[in-house]
Amino acid sequence: CPWLLRYLTTVVITNKRRWAVLTQLLNVIQEERYTYRDPIIEFVEALLVKFDFEGAQKKLQECESVIVSDFFLSMSVDPKEFLESARLFIFETYCRIHKKIDISMLAAKLSMEPADAERWVVQLIRNANLKAKIDTKENQ
Repeated sequence: CPWLLRYLTTVVITNKRRWAVLTQLLNVIQEERYTYRDPIIEFVEALLVKFDFEGAQKKLQECESVIVSDFFLSMSVDPKEFLESARLFIFETYCRIHKKIDISMLAAKLSMEPADAERWVVQLIRNANLKAKIDTKENQ
C-alpha cells in the first residue's frame, strides 16, 4: 500500500512538531521514489531534498486538488489548513537556509501579496516567540 505514504506525508506536513520525524519520512520517500509518485510527496521532496522552493510551490498548488479528490483526506484534512501548514513549512525551511529574507521575494514564494506576507510573518514571530526583526526600510 504505497498510497499510505501520501497520508503519512500529509500528517507530517500538518503537524507542528514535524522536524522530529522528518528524517524518517525522507528516508521512506527516497526508498519509495520509484514505486509511488504523488504531488504531496513531491512537494516534500522538492522542498527538503532538492531545496527547490519554486518547484515546491508548484506542487503545493497541485496538493489542494489531491486533498479535495482523495476520499480519506477530503474528510479529515481542511485544504486551507493544509496550505497554511505547507506555507509555514516552506517558510521554516527557507529561514533555516537564509540569514536575511526579502519580504517581497518571500511573498512570491508563498503565493501571497507582500503586505499579506509581512502580516503573516509578524503573526508567526508573535505566536512562536521568535527572535526576529522586520526591517521595513530594506524590506527584510
